[in-house]
Amino acid sequence: LQMEKLPSTISGKVDARSLPDPELAGPVAYVRPETKQEEDFAGIFERTLDLARVGALDNFFDIGGSSLLVTRVIVEAQAAGYALNYGDVFANPTPRALAAVSAASPPPRADAPAVKIPSAPRPDGRTGEPALRGALADYDYAPIDRLLAGNVIESLRRGSYRPLGDIAITGATGFLGIHVLREFLASERGTVRCLVRGKRIDGERRLKELLVYYFNDAFEDMFGSRISVVDGDATDAASWEALFGAPVDTLFNCAANVKHFAVGDEIDRVNIGAPEHAVRMCLSRRARLVHVSTTSVAGMSTAGLVPEESVLTEQRLYFGQRLEGQKYLNSKFLAERTILSSVAEQGLDAKIMRVGNLMARQEDGEFQINFNTNSFIGLLRAYRRLGLIPWEAQTAPSELSPIDLTARAILKLARTPRECCVFHPYDDHGVLTGDVIDAMSRRGLGIRSCETEEFTAALAEGLRDPEMSRDLGVLIAYSGEGGEEPVMLRSGNAYTSQALRRMGFSWPLVDEGYLDSFVEGLSSLGFFD
Repeated sequence: LQMEKLPSTISGKVDARSLPDPELAGPVAYVRPETKQEEDFAGIFERTLDLARVGALDNFFDIGGSSLLVTRVIVEAQAAGYALNYGDVFANPTPRALAAVSAASPPPRADAPAVKIPSAPRPDGRTGEPALRGALADYDYAPIDRLLAGNVIESLRRGSYRPLGDIAITGATGFLGIHVLREFLASERGTVRCLVRGKRIDGERRLKELLVYYFNDAFEDMFGSRISVVDGDATDAASWEALFGAPVDTLFNCAANVKHFAVGDEIDRVNIGAPEHAVRMCLSRRARLVHVSTTSVAGMSTAGLVPEESVLTEQRLYFGQRLEGQKYLNSKFLAERTILSSVAEQGLDAKIMRVGNLMARQEDGEFQINFNTNSFIGLLRAYRRLGLIPWEAQTAPSELSPIDLTARAILKLARTPRECCVFHPYDDHGVLTGDVIDAMSRRGLGIRSCETEEFTAALAEGLRDPEMSRDLGVLIAYSGEGGEEPVMLRSGNAYTSQALRRMGFSWPLVDEGYLDSFVEGLSSLGFFD
């Protein structure tokens, strides 16, 4: 039941006794499965949700399913010979719809393994999945390509650095947004307007509580002078009008829904809708837009459709990569396309910051409050839960970008000449997964190295355990077309690294001290328990 406001007690807690009675919707009429495929998926739903009967039109998420339980659906479906991935269940949540998808997809090859050892995690720690290739390709990228051709060091050398002035931040309570706020307050003199979505408390109080959590300082003396809070939602047009109710020179759009998958349009409303509002406001108010994206828009290649050596550089957006079917990746790509098209065709002053794997602070190892949203550390927890890691996974390269240094790099790059419009501010040194595993061992979180065959057998056994499978879902391979496994494409940041060095910034080497504090921080939060 939708309510404008929840009733609360004097102490600020929800007053449950004052809540209205729920209006329960009637159940969907039972529709008998008509084909063997529909019967198979209805049976999978019944076993997963412990239900006596599931009809062909019953929605998995309406009858008790959750994103965590999708793992069990995938495992059972693959065991029965169906080539499914996570996105299929979210987009086709009924037995009939899944049966139709399976009928249209060839079964996996007989020699394809049931599980796949994860290769290098995505640069931002998230996993990828196949997606809407035709919809992405059917677009004229020529104006964007011409724009990005000028996004080079020569433009940086010839142009002038520009002040940030007074700024606004969306997503100021997020891990990156709040560090951008703190870095701005420390290095700049302007004012900050923060768009904050009030939850159980008003936006200003919520922001102060998170400032205390991350920095042990509520910055009380700056509220009313340098910091102001606008209560609102980044998907709401009226909230954007309120945010720009006072002059804004530069907008940092850090708002994002970072779920891998979700039912309905909640990912698109934030990741596409908010940037569209940002473009509209910045064009009308002649403000600079600094939009936070992800190197995951590098996408993937299936069946060799894009050469595996293809690299997403700061001079590229679309080069044939696959993004379809994975709502998060697709939404971030479409947001970039909207922004860059507006720069090329409407004169928008904007920069895109494709960040990488946002990790604990360099200064003290403090990690994000909602650490469960990060797939890289989810991968570490999965290895810990199994107690095993294959030798080949230990040499998988990754990068860990300390959140405080990432925020500092973004603020520096936001000052670059107008022609410099896309950057990749992530650590250019890199680490191996085995380096992090070694740090876990030093903390007493030992994980035994093993051969691939032993790991595959242990993973298959663990996925059959309902409780254990919650932590192991990140290890399940995403199937490609015709049973072909997708290859995650890489990104490069040589241009960004040179730009930062010209501005006096360089990424420090990730040493054992940082890795130890990183693991210690996660352990103190009970992440590996």
